[in-house]
Amino acid sequence: MKLRTLAVGLLASIIFLGCGKNSESEKGKEPSNRVQWSTIPSEYHPEIRDIEFPIAGVERVDINLFGFNRDVEVVYSPDVPHHTGVLRTYTVWYESASFGSLTTNKSGTEVEISAYGEYRCSIRTENGRITNLKGGCYVRLQIYLPVGAKVEVYNVGNLLTKRFNPMSTEKFLKEVDRAPFPKEKFKIIDDYLNSYTDTGKQPSLTSRQLGMVISEFLSRGDKFEVLRKLHVYVSDRQNLGAMIDEEFTYFDREEARRIVGL
Repeated sequence: MKLRTLAVGLLASIIFLGCGKNSESEKGKEPSNRVQWSTIPSEYHPEIRDIEFPIAGVERVDINLFGFNRDVEVVYSPDVPHHTGVLRTYTVWYESASFGSLTTNKSGTEVEISAYGEYRCSIRTENGRITNLKGGCYVRLQIYLPVGAKVEVYNVGNLLTKRFNPMSTEKFLKEVDRAPFPKEKFKIIDDYLNSYTDTGKQPSLTSRQLGMVISEFLSRGDKFEVLRKLHVYVSDRQNLGAMIDEEFTYFDREEARRIVGL
């Protein structure tokens, strides 16, 4: 991880990344709640930092800096080196500040950028200006990627870019298992299916894997709903009957078989 601190007075002379004429934002327009950087007084200690991370072979980048999601955007720039991503943080502080520790971890095809430790922020803004500040606060995050990079970027779980890769079934099963409540589990099911719709592909599940998802739910209505959403993607349909016998009660098996066409 390479960390560079850019003083505010040098902002106009930034060459790396910069705001070249060919750079473009994934959002396409400036967010309405953006703090106008040039209006921040020096006593608020405005500071910009760039953190480089590798994207060679990476399909997904997950960012979570203490849940900050006020002003986050992805920018594609020809000035970013090949196989490199850059997280640019904009921070301010008054009286005292603690931004914890920021880490980047690459595991397989995913990069996780997170912060841990102490973070105390109290900020109020109006018309792009900071009207009250106590502690240290993030006010903007920008993720710079090379032009044409097919890397999905998520901030606090929200997709900021186009979707380039469908969710793997392995990851889907893990996420469903981790979700604490049925509402969250259904959201993951929808995200899984939408990831294939968005990329023009189709998911594939085995009867056993479908049974694993159904077993995550206690309500008979929820079990039926999962079956309706996912059974059409089962590759070994000859095993659906055995799965139904295992995952549904005696009184619910007839309805389950009707749903899947048995």
